[in-house]
Amino acid sequence: MRLLADEHIARSTVEMLRRRGFEVKWLVEEGLQGIEDKSIYQMAVDEDRIVLTFDSDFGQMAYANPVYPPGIIVLKFRPRNVQECNQRLGQVLDAVGPMTNNLVIIHRTRVRIRPLPWP
Repeated sequence: MRLLADEHIARSTVEMLRRRGFEVKWLVEEGLQGIEDKSIYQMAVDEDRIVLTFDSDFGQMAYANPVYPPGIIVLKFRPRNVQECNQRLGQVLDAVGPMTNNLVIIHRTRVRIRPLPWP
């Protein structure tokens, strides 16, 4: 699975995902911190990558946009530390499996999955 991790995703999370076999493009490594969300969204579409973010605006962009990235994963909780974030994301990846064509919203205690596109 090809991911596009926004600038607020921690280095250790990116490394954990790479160890699990994901191909991750991290905005920080690309020197793209601070670019607009719509540019990140378009990059994900152009490069066929699933967006990984803490920003729920990406779900709203998908709803309002006729073009979708292959998926969006929103971490909708404020982790106490990076280990909690990595553990929760790892649990969801193990339980849910492929996340393509979905908006996946990860909360601390639950996960919501909506297909892209939705009516």
